[in-house]
Amino acid sequence: MAEQVTASIAQAQEDKRASYGAAAAVEKDIPNSSDSADSSIHSGEEDIDGDYGSYHNHIFKDPKVAEYWRNVYENASYEGRHRFDPHITWTATEEKRLRRKIDIRVMTWCWMMFLALDLNRRNINRAISDNMLPELGMNTNDFNYGQTIFLVSFLAAELPSGLISKKLGPDIWIPFLILAWSVVSAAQAGLKNKAGHYAVRCLLGLLMGGFIPDTVLYITYWYKSRELPIRLSWFWTVLSVCNVLGSLLAAGVLQMRGLQGWSGWQWLFLIEGCLTAVVGILSWGLMPPSPSQTANWFRGKNGWFTEREEKILVNRLLRDDPSKGDMHNRQAVNLPRLWKCLKDYDLWPLYLVGLTNYIPPSPPQNYLALILRNLGFSTFNANLLTIPSQFLFGVNASLSSPFSSVFQLTIPAPHHLLDIRKSQRTKLHLLDLKYLDPPVAHLPCRPRRPRLQLGPLRPSHRPSILPILPRDPCRLEQS
Repeated sequence: MAEQVTASIAQAQEDKRASYGAAAAVEKDIPNSSDSADSSIHSGEEDIDGDYGSYHNHIFKDPKVAEYWRNVYENASYEGRHRFDPHITWTATEEKRLRRKIDIRVMTWCWMMFLALDLNRRNINRAISDNMLPELGMNTNDFNYGQTIFLVSFLAAELPSGLISKKLGPDIWIPFLILAWSVVSAAQAGLKNKAGHYAVRCLLGLLMGGFIPDTVLYITYWYKSRELPIRLSWFWTVLSVCNVLGSLLAAGVLQMRGLQGWSGWQWLFLIEGCLTAVVGILSWGLMPPSPSQTANWFRGKNGWFTEREEKILVNRLLRDDPSKGDMHNRQAVNLPRLWKCLKDYDLWPLYLVGLTNYIPPSPPQNYLALILRNLGFSTFNANLLTIPSQFLFGVNASLSSPFSSVFQLTIPAPHHLLDIRKSQRTKLHLLDLKYLDPPVAHLPCRPRRPRLQLGPLRPSHRPSILPILPRDPCRLEQS
């Protein structure tokens, strides 16, 4: 039985790939388990467009496969199991309309939350252009120690934060993190010495460390694998947009030096901390747990979607990757599953990329404003001169992932071999390597051909932690 199910799944995925790109296909009448209003079954041509619209040759067309996965979802208490329907069909127009809806409601707010993170994470790079270090009795080495403490704490928090997020749910844990780090960031306005600076940097690192993997995991609850590269490229444009907006904001706020006897950098920490605290509070109401759980007091008693729309959202994800339903969104990760994630050799090269990709651009990113101040630029001009490189980075980030998605190619980064020390220091703000740095979010999303396993089937579990990356939906594992 297990061998038959495995073979059926592999064949269904091959059929689905074969059907991609077809202008139309004839679909047989299929009995629907849902009511007539939700059936929308076409007796003529399928309304399909590329990856959008329901295909007849989907993975659950075999009743044995559908029943197998239905049992998996029931046993896992998957939050969308009541919307699972192997027979439901929908048009490309319906699916694209829903995709735009979640782009606006979900992706836009994830972008805003990331903006809240990066604004507080990098505002110290602008604060040091306003004589922050001398006023705290610190030098450049002390600042470096503080940055190291922050990064070590940031890294140490990622795994524990991911485990907590899986237990509580990203929709609860992420807003708490945003509000917590906003309070700590605003409290930096009261710093008096380097000991306090070290303590605050450690606390900020612990609170911020898990945000990015937790948020990317949350995004995978809403999108199919082929939709993720472009969405994640949008997500990573925050790095450039935040630096542009943050530099403009800092250029103005730092002019408040002397108001109420405070330095400009104190006002900067206080104002930006309060702004992002508002984002954290709103996030509790604007982050539904899943496509089938959008109703609450803030989002409305009927939620964001109709029953049919929820069925489309759930089934389009499961047909793209059935393993997205083998855990529910409040399920803790046990040690065997954690070990399984760590053993996933497909992710090891990506860990290496993640560890090394941002080494070259980090020095100019952290010290550009301070370098420009030491070169004689005013506080106002030093912050404005950091903008051009960030703008170019944003343009590149917006173009590289669509290119990769269209041509199914990843982009090499030979520019990392450049040595920026050979550049003229006065042109450093224009030669920042980050403007060439393409986002790596699209790397893991290229599909592989499914492999037919001869042994019994064991469903692959949706990645829960460390993951900045969704599991390949085409991979069938052998027990």
